[in-house]
Amino acid sequence: IENESLKLGMYKKIASVRTPEDEQEMIDELIDRFGDVPRETLNLIKISQIRGMAEELSVRRIYEQNKRIIFSFAEKNHLTPYAIFRLSGSR
Repeated sequence: IENESLKLGMYKKIASVRTPEDEQEMIDELIDRFGDVPRETLNLIKISQIRGMAEELSVRRIYEQNKRIIFSFAEKNHLTPYAIFRLSGSR
């Protein structure tokens, strides 16, 4: 996107993506307006969606440590201890 103002507006719209439906609408809009969507832009849209989901689940931080992905939850969150246990892949 050559126009800086338009580019910033699109970045703001991408930052508002929170659901799979939002993601698809954003991709459709980008295709309609600008043609093929670069992989970097698709990644940015996916990151925005992940941030939205994390925020909804009270995830404070996501990081990698010793080849594992670590989720740090807020002390008060919407998940039960059992749900967190299941998400961890523990059986």
